[in-house]
Amino acid sequence: MLETICDVSSRIGECPNWDEHDGKLYWIDLLDSQLHSFAMKNNRTQSIRLPAKPASFTFWNNTDLLITMGGGFYRLGKHEDKPQLYMNTALPDYGKERFNDGKCDAFGRFWVGTADRNGHTGSGWLYCLEPSGRFRRVLPNMCMSNGIAWSPSQTEMYHIDSLQKVVYSFKYAIETGTLSARRILIDFTAQDSLPDGLTVDEEGALWVAHWGGYKVTRHDPTTGALLDQITLPVANVTSCMFGGENLNELFITTADEGLSADHLLQQPKAGCVFRVKPGVRGMPMNRFTGILNL
Repeated sequence: MLETICDVSSRIGECPNWDEHDGKLYWIDLLDSQLHSFAMKNNRTQSIRLPAKPASFTFWNNTDLLITMGGGFYRLGKHEDKPQLYMNTALPDYGKERFNDGKCDAFGRFWVGTADRNGHTGSGWLYCLEPSGRFRRVLPNMCMSNGIAWSPSQTEMYHIDSLQKVVYSFKYAIETGTLSARRILIDFTAQDSLPDGLTVDEEGALWVAHWGGYKVTRHDPTTGALLDQITLPVANVTSCMFGGENLNELFITTADEGLSADHLLQQPKAGCVFRVKPGVRGMPMNRFTGILNL
């Protein structure tokens, strides 16, 4: 049964992350510059106003969050409300690109992508922040780098370029963080909606959120074939992540941005976070393992 978890509505809710240590779901509102959390044990929601628009975040060990804002990475303690600059990346093409979605691999690297500020010119990149503090460029020509995930075996990495409407699959070397053998796993170019956020379940299947599509879809990791679909009562579905005590609940973030007044009347739950039990479990979140002080 599909339900909303709280009354918080986001202009663009994104980057849901489940923390099994706290029993909380965290997510951000990109446009309203907020970090939200929902505690499962008491159904309590907390919100923190951030000093700039966040793009993504990951957990840093068990006590902190690492957030991308502007052109840098910021550290925020779970019980604090003022993030501190960890690293200014000085994006080479900051005038053309901005940070977008990001996620950690099992080694503790934080992979973050950028989006082309001007649309389809492909000036975005996929970057990797190593635990050592090294910040490296990996893949060029991204229009809107978005959802990132790995297979349960950690031998495949999946990556979405929303504006190109594709999900890429790579061979992945977890020891070195090296990508190879890129191929298009899922091609959504025939659809009106855009693929956005991404997660993987314990069986290896991919779950893709669809901006403008009213849905989350489940796909075969080898062929990309459609396996299942969850329909939502809101158009702009942004991302999804498994959580809950048994990792058997799929949390889905959405947005009300870009909807007309008439559409908002038709979609009163736009911007809310939904949850559903899809009959399969997810995997625990990976965490950044970087040193505390560079």
